[in-house]
Amino acid sequence: MSSKPTNGWMSWLHAFSIVTLLIVCTFWFVFALLSGAQDYGGGVSGLIQNSPNAIPWIGLYIVIIMGWKWPLTGGVLVVSLGLLSVVQFDTYKHGLTFLLISLPLIALGLSLILVWAWMRPAAQQ
Repeated sequence: MSSKPTNGWMSWLHAFSIVTLLIVCTFWFVFALLSGAQDYGGGVSGLIQNSPNAIPWIGLYIVIIMGWKWPLTGGVLVVSLGLLSVVQFDTYKHGLTFLLISLPLIALGLSLILVWAWMRPAAQQ
């Protein structure tokens, strides 16, 4: 009996990781877009002026798409972005912020790497 999970289980983990990353990224994208818009007078004008705050999350969307097609590349990049968020947002100083921003990115990136490791063809091992 093989100790490796079935490809069906890994396919589920892959899809779960991608969908969860999309949900997390969408939440933080909307939060970044809306959180400072009122400082610029609100409305569409405020959203447009505050839109540079949301640009980093667009980069994460691109990485998530890469992770769908190439789990290893996407996983390494998501983990890297999660570690970068620890420094960029100083989440290491605040436990709750670390749990909400950095840890999900790191954990979901690691799950993509796990998917790649378990689904590699036997010839590559």
